[in-house]
Amino acid sequence: FDKSDLDDWALVSISKIATKLHDNPNTKLDILGYCDYIGSEPYNFKLSDKRVARVKKELVDVWKIDPKRICTDGRGKLSDPKMKYRPNRRCDLFIVK
Repeated sequence: FDKSDLDDWALVSISKIATKLHDNPNTKLDILGYCDYIGSEPYNFKLSDKRVARVKKELVDVWKIDPKRICTDGRGKLSDPKMKYRPNRRCDLFIVK
């Protein structure tokens, strides 16, 4: 809640995506970030932007993925379903060919 930190589960997921990106240098990555429904719309957009930026930073700094291959989009809150817990506080990653 109210964070953009990466837990162990997120780091494992990011490592798997990074491996796929290294194995397929012509692919790109879209990262979409979300929040739960609590908080104002402007706040949630800022928080979702922080979340996608944090994932991108991990991929660039740790895994040496070219930042030009990564597109980020903080989408703000997910209002449906109304959940105040982790499933709506996330980033979705999509490999694009």
